[in-house]
This record gives sequence, C-alpha cells and structure tokens, in this order.
Amino acid sequence: MSASHQLNRAAPIGTDSVRIGGYPERRFPLSESQRGLWVVQRSQPRMIGYNVPVCFRLDGRLDPTLLRLTCVTLLSEHTLLTASIEGISGMPWVRARGPALVPYYHASLPSGHRETAIDFLHRKAREPFDLSANQSLCRIYLISATEWRHYILFVCHHLVFDGSCIPLLRRSLSGTYASLSRGRRKVASGATPSYEEFVAYEREWLACREAHVQRDYWRRALAGITYETALLPDSFRYDPTATQTLEFSLPELLAEQINQWTASNRVRPSVFFLGLYCLLLGSYAKASEVIVGTPTACRHQPRFEGVIGNFANMLALRVRIQPNQPRLDFLRSVQRCLADALDNSAFPFGRVVRDVNPKRSKLHAPLIQVAYVYLRCTPTAAVADEEFDDLSIETLDEFHQEGEYPLVLEIVARTRTYSIRFKHGTDSGGATIQELARLYQRLLTQDSIGCGRASEFAS
Repeated sequence: MSASHQLNRAAPIGTDSVRIGGYPERRFPLSESQRGLWVVQRSQPRMIGYNVPVCFRLDGRLDPTLLRLTCVTLLSEHTLLTASIEGISGMPWVRARGPALVPYYHASLPSGHRETAIDFLHRKAREPFDLSANQSLCRIYLISATEWRHYILFVCHHLVFDGSCIPLLRRSLSGTYASLSRGRRKVASGATPSYEEFVAYEREWLACREAHVQRDYWRRALAGITYETALLPDSFRYDPTATQTLEFSLPELLAEQINQWTASNRVRPSVFFLGLYCLLLGSYAKASEVIVGTPTACRHQPRFEGVIGNFANMLALRVRIQPNQPRLDFLRSVQRCLADALDNSAFPFGRVVRDVNPKRSKLHAPLIQVAYVYLRCTPTAAVADEEFDDLSIETLDEFHQEGEYPLVLEIVARTRTYSIRFKHGTDSGGATIQELARLYQRLLTQDSIGCGRASEFAS
C-alpha cells in the first residue's frame, strides 16, 4: 500500500476527535469583523480563503498521547477554537465553551515520506468549513513521518483566528507539552480575558467619542466613492474554491539595495512594496487612484494580547497617483496615507462600507478588490525550543492563508531577502497573474528604485 493511500485510509476525519468539556456553555454575538466574514462565508460556502492553516514541524522523540493531551489542554484554555456559529432568531451567535468535539487526526507513515505528508496536509488545509453544521471551527492533524519527525497542522477558520495568533499558538503548544512531560498538569486559570470580553469592549468603544472621530476620518478619506474602479480585467472572476499562489524571492543583492535605499530615504520597506503595487495596479487599470485593502490587528488594549481570536480589521487605503509626481514623493504620500489609516484603524471595516455605500459587485467584496499584506518572518531555527525540552519546533511558512480577495500581494520579509506572493482566486486569470508578476519584478529592479515619476511605467 502506498504511503499516500495509507494516509487517506488511516482514520477518516470525524471518527476521532478530542472532547472539550467542564465549562458552562456560553453564547455571545459576533464581533464586527466576525460578522463580515460570516456573511461572506455563508454566501460562498465552499470558500477556502478564510482557512488559516498553521503547521509546525517537530523533530525529536515525541509522545503522541501526551501531544493529544496537550491539544486538549490548549483548546480548554483557548476555548474560542472549539466554538461554532449558531443561528438564533435568524442572527449568528458564537457558541463557545461547554462540551465540544474538535476533529483530531493522527497517522504514522512507514518511513520518511515528507512530500507525501506535506501534500496530504496541504489538501486538508484547503478543505472548507461548513458553518451550517454547527461544527468546531478548528481541526488538528498529526502526521508522524518517522520516529523523530512529526508534523502537526492546525486549520482554523478566520472567524476564530488571525495571523497575530500564530505566536500565541506556538507558545501554548510548546509550553503545555513541556509542562505535561514534566508531570505538571496545566490547568486553564480563566484569568486571561476571553474573546467574549473583547466583543463587549468593542461594542462599548463604538459608542465613545474616539469611534465617532475615526468614523469621520473614513468618511472624509473615502468621500465621493460611488463606483467600483475596475482594477482587474474580466478574466478575474473570483472563484473561492480555486485560490492559488505564485511565489518568487528577490536576489539577496537586490533586497539589500532596497533596504539601503528605503533606510536612507526614510521610507519603510512595507511602504516601498505597497507603493510599487499601487503603481502597478494604476498602470494596469489606467486609473488615477486605487483602493487597496490591508489588514491590521486591532486588539485595542494590552489585556487582549494573550487572547486567541479574530482581531483583524481591514483598512481601505485610497492612493492617488499624480502624473508628474517624483517617485520618492509618491512613496512618501503612500506612507502618510498608511500612517493616517493606522491611526484610525480601530473603526470596523464593515461599518466603513455601510457609510461609503459603494456600488456592489457580485464578483468581489464591496469596496476592495485587491489587498496587500506585509509580514516579517522571524527565523524559527530548528533548535530545541527552551520550553520544548529535547524537541525542536519550527513553523512551516509554506502553509499560509490563501487569498480572500481576487488578488492579494503578500510580502514576506526574511533575513536576507523578500518573498513575493501573488495570491489569486480566479478561474481564468493565470496568464494575467504571470504578467502582473513580471511587471512587478521589473518595478523592483535596481534601476527602478526611487527613480522616475509615478506615472512612468514601461509595459
């Protein structure tokens, strides 16, 4: 029997789950961000753009039973991962705590079939969640490739997890396993604020003066937008089940030149890549302004720093492209635009959309067609984690959230280079993506850094 066949037959999903209990059941309303995600997912039930996969490679001697108990303890502490969405009187509510079953899959390979294990986990990361089934919004897969190498994959729905939660998940996994391996049973104290408390805080904040000030900012920033600028060609008919990623890395020399140029001109690297992305889109669409969405984590207060949940808020950046503006001046204007948006980032994007009330399209989400994400990749060296004893844990960044918009540019800042990811969910835009990537690479070449004017773009 092949390794792939063995994996598929080992334990069908649903026959094995970890049971979480011992807490009173709680129901509470969705946060503003959750509400928007729920509406989109319900309208596109096969969408996988809201799957957030986090995969860790574990090297060393692992006790699978202890790891399973670790996951039970982790889920008991971060109970939102066991939550489901229930409809009550036609409105969605979060059902958290109380008895819950979280799918847990464990299989062992006869020998070190890394590619088989990784391919299997990639397939599982792309399976959509069924919100109508009142099921847990988290799934766990453990694959033992050899006695000394294992992979554990958490697939969480964006409703209960965002990118800022990955370090929390890693620390909780390693710390809990280490405590249990030393005979110290870790018990959730309940002292950490819950996501329910964040939802209540958010509702109170929306009634305060600061919320009204931020609302006025977005009304001014997006005033007059009563249309949908066609930034993408007709071939970009968003297919939420067909998301793909085109990835390449910059030469180290070019990355170093970009770092030196941005430092000397006081332009952040994140703004440099964002600005060139705006130029690319503006040139492609022959538009004098573009609207690009970029996410930010809004935890509001330090007390929510240890809470796992969805704290992401989308910012709609309105970037104007003036024909004769020097490139450096343009990038500085983008930097100011981003800084102003971040100063007003707590006001929920869903409410911004309702205020702006743009023309709606069946092909993509309102107001935003394209998005931009900038990530800093902290090296997770394959050395023993201080809390993980004789096991080393490494985050595999080849597992990442797919594009939740027709086009997403994701920049990953690494130690010596940058990875460029064009994420797209289209049924016929492959050739266009290749062309956009080629043009963006041209903008990033050494001769283009800081040179020319904003409107100059050779096709």
